[in-house]
Amino acid sequence: MTRTRPRTRLLGGAVGVALIVVVALRTIGLLTVVTPSMQPELAVGDRVLVNKLVPEIVPLRRGDVAVFEDPGGWAEASARSRGAITHDTLIVKRVIGVGGDRVVCCAPDGALVLNGRPLAEPYASRRPFPLAFDVVVPDGSYWMMGDDRVRSFDSSGLADASTHGFVPTDRIVGRVEVTL
Repeated sequence: MTRTRPRTRLLGGAVGVALIVVVALRTIGLLTVVTPSMQPELAVGDRVLVNKLVPEIVPLRRGDVAVFEDPGGWAEASARSRGAITHDTLIVKRVIGVGGDRVVCCAPDGALVLNGRPLAEPYASRRPFPLAFDVVVPDGSYWMMGDDRVRSFDSSGLADASTHGFVPTDRIVGRVEVTL
């Protein structure tokens, strides 16, 4: 019987820890919220843990809070509205519609209508919403909106942009799992 040397065990342990760190860095991210568009659920300065396995391994669903790369002009428009300059390209919004969904604003009570039914959104502000839209989300895309609809630069305000307000799946970074 051969005894394992302490050095070999130490090296094996170090390789194991390094492997865990590499896997964690590729599957988990940490992000600081920089705009008020997701209030009251997420406030400016909140740190969130992001599951990067979404949507490739774990599906992204309606109601999830997602992090995505700017599909074109969102971060810049948001920064201008706050009198800021930004180089941020990651955005945090809620998934309202997925491929094939029809999203309409708004029902007489101000609620969004998803596939013909008013959408219950206990997380969203109920201030009057200034925009009207009626869209069908293409396959491979999402319709994203902030919870504070009036202060959010999101799909609803960018329906006339080149992306028509849709966020392609390949822009999704992950899903917010926890606020730290």
